Order: sequence, then structure tokens, then C-alpha cells
Amino acid sequence: MTSTAMVTAGFDADVLTQQEPMYQFIDEVLSTIGPRESCSTAERKLGERVAAAWEKLGFEVRREPYSCHPAAFLAGIPIGAIMYAIAVVLYWYQPAVAGLVSLAFLALVFFQSLNYRRILDPLFAKGEGVNVAAVVPSRGECVRRVVVNAHLDSAYEFTLWYRLKNAASPLMVIGALAAFVPLMGGVVALTGWGSDSTITNIGWVAVGLLPFVLSFLFFRSSRSVPGAMDDLAGVAVLMGLGDVMAGSGALKDTELVILATGAEEAGLRGAMSWANKHRAEIESVPTYAIVIDGVYDESFLRVMTNEVLAFVKHDAELVSLAKRVAAARDWTMTENIVPLGASDGTAFHRAGMKTALLMCQDTSRFVPNYHTRNDVLEYIRPISLTVMLQVVKDMVVALDGGQSRSASSAGV
Repeated sequence: MTSTAMVTAGFDADVLTQQEPMYQFIDEVLSTIGPRESCSTAERKLGERVAAAWEKLGFEVRREPYSCHPAAFLAGIPIGAIMYAIAVVLYWYQPAVAGLVSLAFLALVFFQSLNYRRILDPLFAKGEGVNVAAVVPSRGECVRRVVVNAHLDSAYEFTLWYRLKNAASPLMVIGALAAFVPLMGGVVALTGWGSDSTITNIGWVAVGLLPFVLSFLFFRSSRSVPGAMDDLAGVAVLMGLGDVMAGSGALKDTELVILATGAEEAGLRGAMSWANKHRAEIESVPTYAIVIDGVYDESFLRVMTNEVLAFVKHDAELVSLAKRVAAARDWTMTENIVPLGASDGTAFHRAGMKTALLMCQDTSRFVPNYHTRNDVLEYIRPISLTVMLQVVKDMVVALDGGQSRSASSAGV
């Protein structure tokens, strides 16, 4: 369905009334709090604002502190670039040693920045974060739990993406492949599989790739972006869901947890902390996680099936449910993958939860408002918030075994 047609489609009345408040919420937070580095005062201020609003609605609100090292998560990238330069120099003297340095570079980036280990964390300053959850118990016996999640923090600006735009895509590929060149040369030298000229030629390839790899010294800045669509828009949808649930009442046999986590941009630290603290609850009843991230244009309504670099495949039944509730509104929701990075859905998936990641974002390219200073309110279409809220509400109601809780619907 086209964006114009989607705008005229029906919404539940209680959802439609949330469009303006959700949009205003984003505007007010950007004006009064601004960018929100992971585990920072600004992130905690937003969390407290969310908690206070949910308490006013009468929800049980849980504030759960955790700590993180916000600058550590992506530090493996510039450190890895330095290690690559060292490997290139060493290559002309000890190619086997250079190969080991290159292997260490790959391992560091993989485990620190892709597998979310805490290898470098002790080397960087620690901050304090707080996860905030509104818990809505079921009316009857709880037989399942549904967690609806978005994250409070905003990313450091990815300088290369801001400066190079879509040209950053081939640079990312070159940078990833370059690390294997000294490693390959080291293997050739160690095993004797190639001649001296082969080893030399591999070395010159490594030298030629050096400028590309060194550009990753400037991969990100120390400045956080406004984070309007990533993921303040998702938090706004949580706020709208809270208002909707306060008006409609508890679900029949489903506990609803509306969860705002922190430090997603610092390696999913908030979601990982929450999942670890609640592992017994997660294992006690089937627990679903609906993660909202990247909301700005309803024409890119998507459910993500895989988070490739995190080796995560989301729950097929939950993905199918998302598509069904969208289709019931005559909206087209497409399946897609997360090609780079990961969401809090990765942390929940690894904790044994059935997960789905919902977005209204074009993930086929580096859009100008993703992880850059351009992630501002002007890029967000208000109707995208309403579409996302309606999809989430319909999924929650469907998981509870019911139909839409609002008898009336309206068009925009």
C-alpha cells in the first residue's frame, strides 16, 4: 500500500488520539533533554520522565539500575585500525607475526563490537543507567508475558556515514575484508604454500588498503546525535501504548511489560541487564518481546527476520503475526533483515524470549538521519507513530487471544 493510502486507513479511536501527543513528546524531549549518550544524565532524565508518566497512569513502575562503559562498545574499530597498521609494518619483517596481529584485530572487533562481550569495557569510563518498566498484570492467571520495548539512548554520530553517505557502504566492506590480507600472507609464509613473490604481492595489497582502514580511526565522534527516530520515536510509541492500556484495562491472561531500556547504542547493555535480572520470570511462562526501533516513515513498515551480524533469527510465528495484523488493516508490512549492528531484540532472543523487531525505516541504504546529526524531528512523519502503535496494540491483543479492544475506528 502506498503511504497516501495508508494515511487514510482506519485506526482504533484510542490509537488515533495518541498521534499528536506522541509527536509532541518527541519534540519536547529533543528541546528539553536533547541527545542522550548511553548511561548519561540525559538518558536517565528521559527514563525518569517516562517513569513519572506511567506512575500517573497508575501502573506499577520498576526502575532497575545498571552500569555501562559507553565509549567502549565501538572502540574496537579504531583500535583495530591501529592494529592493522602495526600488522602492515610487521609484515615486511615477520609476516607470520603480522598474521597473528591481524587475527587479533578480527577477534577484537568480532567479540567486542559484534558479539557484545566486554573486552575493552574496563579501559573506559563507567556510567550509570536505569531501565524503566511499567508492569500491567493480567486479569486472570498469567499464562504468557509480552514485553514491548524501545531504547532511551541515542547513538554517537557515525562520522564516516555522515560525511560519505552511501559511499560508506563499500568502505565498510573494504575495511572488513582488509583485515584478512595480512592474515592470509602470514598463513602463506608460515605454511610455505606460496613463493616469496606471492608473499610480497600480498604485502603490497595490504599497504594499498591501509588508507581505507585508517579512515576508521574517525568512524565515530564523541558527540551523541539527537536520536529522534532512533529511538525516541519508539519511546513515544511506548508512551502511547501506556495511555491506550490505561484506558482499556488489563489483558485477560497476559502480563504486559512496557519496557524502556538504556544503552542499546553501547552494546545492548540495558537490555542485557534486564534479561539477566528477569531470567527466572522469562523461563516461567512463554515470554514475547516486541522491539520498536527506527520509526519515521510508515511506507517502510517492516518486521525484521534476522539480525545478521549478531547471528539472530527472530521468532517466525511472531514475525507472521506482525504481518497478519498489518494486513488486517490493509497495510503492507515487508520482511527484511538488519544488515549492520543489532537491536535490543538480540539480547532478548539470547535470553530465550520469542522476539520480533518492528521498524518504519529504510534499511536498504545509509539514510541521512541514521546515526547522524540529521536524526531530528523533521524526518519523522507523525502518521508513522500511529501506524506503529496500532500494529503493536493489535499484536498484543492477538497474543492475548482477543480482537481489537476498541470497537470504533477512525480515519485521518
